[in-house]
Formats: sequence, structure tokens, C-alpha cells
Amino acid sequence: MFGEIENLVRKIDYSSMKAEHSIKKVGSSGNAVRQAAFSNEGAGGVNFAANIENQRRFKKGSVNAFQNAMSMMQAQSDAIRQADKIYNQMRTLAHQAADPLMNDQDRSLLSDQFNDLRERASALGNSKFNDVYLFDGRAASTKYEINFSKGLTNNTPEDGTFVHANGNTYKYWEVTKDVIYNSGKISIDVNGGRVGERYLLKQGDNIIFDTDFWDTNGDAEQYDYDRFIVEWGPGEGTTFQFVALSDGNSTRIDLDGADGIKGTPDDGVLPSDPNFDNKSFNASGGIPSGYLLQLGLPDDGTPSGVESIQGKKFTSLGQVNAFSSDPNSTSLTLRIESSSLFQIDSSYELPNIDPDIVARNEDMQVELEKLGLGLMRENDQANDFPLISIDTLENAGKAIASLSNEIDGLGKQLGRLASNFNRVQNAIGATEEMGNIHESVLSSIGGDGLTQDLLNISKARINRAQDTALLSQAMSIHQDLVNVLI
Repeated sequence: MFGEIENLVRKIDYSSMKAEHSIKKVGSSGNAVRQAAFSNEGAGGVNFAANIENQRRFKKGSVNAFQNAMSMMQAQSDAIRQADKIYNQMRTLAHQAADPLMNDQDRSLLSDQFNDLRERASALGNSKFNDVYLFDGRAASTKYEINFSKGLTNNTPEDGTFVHANGNTYKYWEVTKDVIYNSGKISIDVNGGRVGERYLLKQGDNIIFDTDFWDTNGDAEQYDYDRFIVEWGPGEGTTFQFVALSDGNSTRIDLDGADGIKGTPDDGVLPSDPNFDNKSFNASGGIPSGYLLQLGLPDDGTPSGVESIQGKKFTSLGQVNAFSSDPNSTSLTLRIESSSLFQIDSSYELPNIDPDIVARNEDMQVELEKLGLGLMRENDQANDFPLISIDTLENAGKAIASLSNEIDGLGKQLGRLASNFNRVQNAIGATEEMGNIHESVLSSIGGDGLTQDLLNISKARINRAQDTALLSQAMSIHQDLVNVLI
């Protein structure tokens, strides 16, 4: 009798355990990883389910990113259509203002209307969607020819003097240009000799690059130049690269030549030379210097000692620093602070326009071409790229030509937009299809046994009820026997 009772208790426990296991499997039917675990799939099966689940989540994240891109492209499409209306209204006003018989009062009224429309057009070009710029001026159809300073020397009259915080008085030279864009890339070759000069780059009133007082070997007409390549733009941190140059030796070379003007036949040419003279030397006063010390770098064992950093971009390296740019300014100033002879050469260019990348790193990605609206400026650097206007008969004619070019360019922008749209649409289709496959795989993990698990639960309940009834009856009999024996 006692053995029978123990046997019934064990059967009830076993039925409860099986029911609990089946209940957990049924309860986890929406979670493939837990389903695989409860189905005794082993570590490999669980890992497989987990990987599929992660990929499914990545797909959902990518679809969301693609849908956000579609919303942004819709905003771009709306803005381009608004720009088309504004440009055409401006061109109509320009045609009216091109009438040689128009009096000054009527021309002034047209000019005011034109200027208001021009401001609206510029605002469209700087509009944002979810705090992201819809357009990049560098991608606009009108391309501007920009030539920054081709260099200056201490022979150029200075712009003034100032007393530095160190107590010394320095001269300073500045070259300021409106470079049209709020982004750019400038290469600066410097040679100031053992008495260092400070080279700065400013955007508007903000300093975006500063070498501090930078030494080179010999004097400004001897040995090598050092090159800094500075890049900046809205939404991007200002960076610089350092390039060690070897051309130049003890021969004295005046890059401007006898006439002091760069770009004329008498300009000096640096002799070809393999030695990196600025790598290490003693500066004024016998103080150790060189670009390794000034950059705070060890010699990497290459001829220049800095081959390992070529092509790398920095925001700070030794005494050289870069700072945030001003997205609202297109004015660029190169400033030199010096108390001695120096030579400098520089060239400005637009940085490469990298495509926008949509979606997650772990998943399918789509590259989208940037779009740009016109900057409403004349392509005339000699006059600092003036805004288009119709205040005179001559300017009205220029405005007609500029606006006709911008209107034609909108067709190109819509073509890019259509291409971007198709890429994202195709990516959404492919991603959703892959997501459906993942869903199908996940639903099959442990899914075949779902019906059996539900049946097991029912059977366990029946068996447990029967065993409980028998246990109750056995306990009752047991109690009766005890009473009889007593």
C-alpha cells in the first residue's frame, strides 16, 4: 500500500513536469529563441534561432531607415517644385526689368519683388527635414570657379601689427575671399624658417585652424616647405592632414621671383631633393625643433619619419589644432602672424561630395546622391560672386542667364531624386522579402510540435486528475487501515 502511494505521487509529479514544459513551449511560440531552447534544439539550434531573430530585427530597422529616407525625398521633391515656381517668377521679373525703356521707379519696384523671391529661394536651399539639410550647395547645377590666394610673402605690405600675449609685437597679413560655399578644402604650404610664424584659417570671425608658431629649417627661402590640408563643412568636424615635403635645399629660392608676383615667368622653382630637412633641426636660439617635435610624434623609421600618418585626418596633433566651422559663413581668411621672413602658397578646392548612406551597417545599405539648389550668385569671383539682381539693365540680363541655367538644372536635380527614389524603393522590397523569409524560418522553429504540445497538456491534465483521484482513494484506504490497526 505504501509503495503504491509513493508511485502515484511520482506519476503526478511527472505529469505536472511534462505539462509545465509543454505550457512553456506553447507560451513561447512567439519567441523563436525560447521555442528552440524548450524544444531541446541544443546550443546550435538556439544560436541559429538567435541569429535569425537578430537579422529580422535589423531588417525592420533598415526598413524604418528607408521609410525615413522616402519622407525626406518627398520633402526634397516639394522644395524643388517650389524652387521651380520661384525661379520662373524671378526670370519673368528679370525679363521685365531688361526693358531699356523702363523708368527707375518701376525698375526699383521690380527689384524689390525680385530680392524678396531671391531670399525665399535661398531659404529653400538651406531648409531642413528632421534637422538634416535637404540640399548641399556643392551639388547645385551651377559650378563656381574659385581661386584662393596663390600665396603672399613678407614683401607684401602687412595689414597691421599687434602685441601677442607673449609680449612680442608681430606683423600680420590677411587674405580674405568669399568662397561661395560653407565647406571647403585648402592646402597650405608654409616656410618661415627657424623663427616660426603662426598660420591661421578663419571662417567668418571664427578660427577653424591654427598651427601656433611653426618652425621650419634654415630661413624662408631655404630648404623644405611643410604642407597642411584643412577640410571643413557643416555637420562635419574640421580636420587637417600633415604632409612632409622634401623638395628644397640650402639654395635660396624666391617663389615670387624678382617681380614679387606669383604666377609670372620669373617665379622660383624648388630644386628636387630627397632629404626631409624639416624633420629635425635647431630653431632660433639653438632650441630643438622640427615637425616631429611640433606634432608630438615619434620617428616611425621612414625617410620622412611620418609616413604612417599620411592621409590621416586629425583635429589636434601636437601644437596644431582645428576647430568647428561656421555653417552660416562663406568668407574664408588666411592669416599669417610673423616677425621675420616667410613664404606661403595655398590652393582652395571643394571637398569631394560623398553620397548619403541609408540603413544600418549590419544590413543592406543604399547610397543616395546629394541634391543642391542654386546659390543665387553670379559666377564672378573678381567681384566676390555678387548676388543676382535686376537693379540695372546689365544685371537684369545677367540674372536672366543665371536663372535660365538654374531652371534647367532643376531637371537634373529631379533626375537624381528619381534615381535615389528607385534605389530606396528597390531596397525596401528586397529587405521586406528577406524579412518575410526570416519570419517563415522563425515560425517553423519548434512550430511542428505545437499541436503535440497542446495535446500533451490535455493528456497530462487527464492523467494527473486520474492519478490524484487514485491517490486520494489510496490515502483514504491507508487512513482506514491505520484506524483498524490502532
